[in-house]
Amino acid sequence: MLKFIASVIVSGFRFVPDPFIVQTIKSVSSRIDSKRGESSIQLAGTTIRNISRGVIGISLLQALLAGIGLTVAGVPNAGLITFVVLLLGIIQIGPTLVLIPTIIWSWIVMDQTTALVFTAYMVPVNLLDNVLHPIVLARGMATPILVIFVGIIGGTLLHGIVGVFIGQSCSLLLGNY
Repeated sequence: MLKFIASVIVSGFRFVPDPFIVQTIKSVSSRIDSKRGESSIQLAGTTIRNISRGVIGISLLQALLAGIGLTVAGVPNAGLITFVVLLLGIIQIGPTLVLIPTIIWSWIVMDQTTALVFTAYMVPVNLLDNVLHPIVLARGMATPILVIFVGIIGGTLLHGIVGVFIGQSCSLLLGNY
């Protein structure tokens, strides 16, 4: 687990855009396609930024809301479950693997009213990323949300978890042409 966290931090520092590299890529792309070369690189940069900010930001929000619900409901190991929700959000699996069993557990252990309120809170928290991903990823882009949504679904169906990123990137890049 510590290796994973360290690799995420190191990767973040390695992807800080170096002006020289960006300028070199822009000049090469403008030689390949003088009309759209530089704008394509800017579009790719915007797409990558939106995807990374969207994925991490939504995962943090979802983990925060899940942690609040778990703590208020008195679920044991709420901190650990919240951390797993965050990790599953960042790697694009989603918190369903953790939250659905927790909801089922609540119906076994808690009284009916508490379990109902807990379920009513946790189900929208679980589905939050499905609603926010297309909205956040489309910010600053000319691609319609429907195109992004279709790209995410299609990429996931074709390539699994990696397809989420492929579908998002392709739909955002192609939707702007």
